Amino acid sequence: MSFHSRWLRALPATTLPYLLILSASAADSPATPFIFNDLEILGTSLELHVTTASKTDADKTHIAVLDEIERLRKLLSTYDATAQLARVNASREALPVSPELLDVLHAYERWQKTSKNAFSPNLGTLIATWKSAEKSAQLPTPDTLKKLAADTAKPLWIIDDSAQTLRRTSDATINIDSLGKGWIASHAAASARSQNPAIKGLLLNLGGDIVALGTCKLDKAEPWTITIADPQQPAENAKPLTELRLTALSVATSGGYERNYTFKDKKFSHLIDPRTGQALDLSNPKTVASATVVAPDNATANALAASLCVLGPNAGLSLLKPAGAHALIVLTDGQQIRSPGFHAFEPPATATTPKTAASQPATGTPWPKDYAVNFSLQLLPASKRANERPYLALWIEDANGKLVTTLAVWGNERKYLRDLTAWWRIAGNDAALVKSVTRATRPVGKYSFTWDGTDQAGKPVPQGKYTLNIETAFEHGGHVTKSAVLPCTTEKSTTTLAESKHFASTTIDYQPKSK
Repeated sequence: MSFHSRWLRALPATTLPYLLILSASAADSPATPFIFNDLEILGTSLELHVTTASKTDADKTHIAVLDEIERLRKLLSTYDATAQLARVNASREALPVSPELLDVLHAYERWQKTSKNAFSPNLGTLIATWKSAEKSAQLPTPDTLKKLAADTAKPLWIIDDSAQTLRRTSDATINIDSLGKGWIASHAAASARSQNPAIKGLLLNLGGDIVALGTCKLDKAEPWTITIADPQQPAENAKPLTELRLTALSVATSGGYERNYTFKDKKFSHLIDPRTGQALDLSNPKTVASATVVAPDNATANALAASLCVLGPNAGLSLLKPAGAHALIVLTDGQQIRSPGFHAFEPPATATTPKTAASQPATGTPWPKDYAVNFSLQLLPASKRANERPYLALWIEDANGKLVTTLAVWGNERKYLRDLTAWWRIAGNDAALVKSVTRATRPVGKYSFTWDGTDQAGKPVPQGKYTLNIETAFEHGGHVTKSAVLPCTTEKSTTTLAESKHFASTTIDYQPKSK
């Protein structure tokens, strides 16, 4: 997924997590939380689950979350000229600022010191240098990076806590890319729950920054379930790496496999080591591919996840215990490293699930080994409404029009999934199919999908012609259904799906899986 989070077209993300997928429970039980989805909240998507028997209380909690996010945005945005931080960036004078802004900047200072500059707020020039180098297809020189790296340890601001003022020390712009959204998520969740004490719990997913409070069930204390994407198989519908059960905690993931700098056949992570200026080398099998951190608050989770990617497990794991945090680190060679105590958040079966050989299809020529269908879907806004909610279904049919598997189904409320008429006709009467798919938790953007030639039960299908179906419906933007025939044999193939008013032209590749 290549979406870059923006604060209402503002805040470019550098280490914000995109790898966490909320695993929503089935939606028919009275004990199931109320679910709210909003687009274009801080330039990303918001998903809120509220555990309560009262729709009125759920609605109040939703409004409280949105109100607190907007209040903090007006303080911390760098692109809104009226925001407090934007006014600081427009001046070299010491200006009075809010306790909230000072709290965020003090967090940066603490983590820069704690990580010994492996985490730095002063990466703007280095990032620009790597972007320029990628465009010119020339790696930055070691001397250039060394000089720029020396500047990352220099302070960008001076805080006078007694006077509650903030002053920039250079012309460089202060931004809060790495911590800001997660910091807002924690504060918005806590504020909404305190204003609505009758609710049993809430889970807030703000563009991948996740805060879990209370319980997900009305009738018993049960933690929330969150799944972590596998950096080696990051497609939206791919099997997750593991699951977590969390309450009164936050979780964030950082990693460079989705966004990187490419020079011919070599890739470097978008994550940069402030101490050297070097982007992390993804060709090194011991580079950190992703780091997931469970912590008391989301700003801490974000800072630690980014620091672990830079420091690696040997130096990075020592930062966790003082912060009351736990981590799962995945290296580019697939090795998984868990901090002591991380297993406590995982169901026993998900931490160490043995791989078994796939069985052969009952009839027909077996599916070619390691072949898969891969494509990315670029959704387009159906209107300019701020909270236009998309409904989407992706599924595979065989040559006889029989459903093989549902790859994804997204929607704000299950009862409205019937608006996806083509998919509902073939799959909607089977409750198991509805329950088995994951809910989209990220904003309208570019989403990757894969199909490995297995059916809904995970059994392999034979070679042959299959049809990929894409159906979309927006609340105020109409309905689109398109299909593409996939010749799945022993030969590679590429199919193009024409653009529609809901999604861009889509290229579908059938080929061996990347190693």
